[in-house]
Amino acid sequence: MIKSLSSSIILLVILLITCCASSEKANVKVSLEVVKSEIDSWLNLMPGVSPGKFHLTGEVTMQNLSDEGINNISLDNITVYSSEDVIYSFKPYFIHKMEGDNFNLNTGMDKVFAFGMEEGLKIDKRLDKNKIINITLHFVYDKGSYSYSVDSVKVEEAY
Repeated sequence: MIKSLSSSIILLVILLITCCASSEKANVKVSLEVVKSEIDSWLNLMPGVSPGKFHLTGEVTMQNLSDEGINNISLDNITVYSSEDVIYSFKPYFIHKMEGDNFNLNTGMDKVFAFGMEEGLKIDKRLDKNKIINITLHFVYDKGSYSYSVDSVKVEEAY
């Protein structure tokens, strides 16, 4: 009986220690933030380009504010809104500004990434009424995802 009770207590202590250790790891919070963004948007209406095309390019400076490194960050999707309507949703190219560098962010580190589209998209008629768009950038990385929104981006016209 005493042997059984002591075995149960030892098992209980081991379970308690294991649960506490694993919950500590689960509580590590990853904090990623865009600290600067520069976005350009335009309609290519130049003669000879038929039909015209919508273009979007930009740069974001991202900072890792967490206690752990963030690995393999990428820009998974960009959604473009005019008023409340989704006008475009596409997967952009995403590159690091320093040649030969990787897509990891160590703790406290800032990195500049560029993004855009290889070719323009067909101009949506809803842009004729309102040349102001809102954009959501959706990033993914090894520990989760992060969305960043930019409001009131002016769509220029290039002739």
